[in-house]
Amino acid sequence: QCDSAYYNTNVSVTVEKEGPLRGVQVWRVPAANRYLISAYGAAGGKGAKNHKKRSHGVFISATFQLEKDELLYILVGQQGDDACPGGTVQTQKICLGESSLIEEDYKLKKDLKDWAGGGGGGGGATFIFRLKDGVFEPLLIAAGGGGKAYLKDQDSSLDDVPLEQFENNTAVPGVNGRTGAAGGGGGWEDTTLFPQTGKSLLEGGEGGQACPQSLAKLQWATSGGFGGGGGACTSGGGGGGYRGGHVSDADDITADGQDGVSFVNPAGEIFLHPLAAMESHGEAEIQVYLNCSHCHSGNCKRDLDTNLPICICEMGAVLASDNVTCIVGLGIQPWVARLAGCATSTP
Repeated sequence: QCDSAYYNTNVSVTVEKEGPLRGVQVWRVPAANRYLISAYGAAGGKGAKNHKKRSHGVFISATFQLEKDELLYILVGQQGDDACPGGTVQTQKICLGESSLIEEDYKLKKDLKDWAGGGGGGGGATFIFRLKDGVFEPLLIAAGGGGKAYLKDQDSSLDDVPLEQFENNTAVPGVNGRTGAAGGGGGWEDTTLFPQTGKSLLEGGEGGQACPQSLAKLQWATSGGFGGGGGACTSGGGGGGYRGGHVSDADDITADGQDGVSFVNPAGEIFLHPLAAMESHGEAEIQVYLNCSHCHSGNCKRDLDTNLPICICEMGAVLASDNVTCIVGLGIQPWVARLAGCATSTP
């Protein structure tokens, strides 16, 4: 996959092929510099009858001083499995809306001992880390989204959605999420006790399997994504992260898996706070940080000839002869501040 993805590009990485880091990409820093690192966690899987919107993976970025020939290890999270279309005739009927046996049985018995499956797997986190003094140290972790449950909870609202969380204290343990019938998300460093739990990064970051009841009854194999996503049951799996997302203690038919918790190492400086925005697999982007703080507008681009930053002005303004100040209109009034409530764009 990596050979194919990077074919005819200037990206040069190696991929670990054995041991707990199997599937992790390794990038060598080309020159000492300050770098802007952006990480995107993967989205969670959709539920069988809860498929209008998936839980998005988290986008987060920070700047770090990196040294020449330093190695960065990068695990790019993969999306949790969707419940549909399903692999058997029975599951396909459920996905098409031709069968309601799971919810009918649940209404009668208030449990799912006879039927299980149809939740989405948790999304994997994207981990960027390095080896320091013989120990792996996380730099930036973008959490994965939790898997959706079989059915949407009609009582929930947008007000119930928690804000994206991130941790910046390495003394706080990076543990797996709580596992119920579905698997909790994998964290940074923990011991995985159940096959449906997403493995922590230092255990290999593999996604968890679907719960045993789900596999046994309907062969509904909704796994968590690479990067510690939790496997689903009828409830959704937890998202991977520095700390993995929790799942419902009972196999509740409307219980989504929680998103994971992101991380920024205190050695870095946060550039953009976490935002749940990724609808598919994760990504990672590393670029030399361009400091535009001297520009009035706060925006700049790199000159291709000199490699120096050039200030960019807002629409309707031009750059003054000092190459820093933005002047509006005919050059009478310097651009001092953006007006509140106005949309702006950068050419």
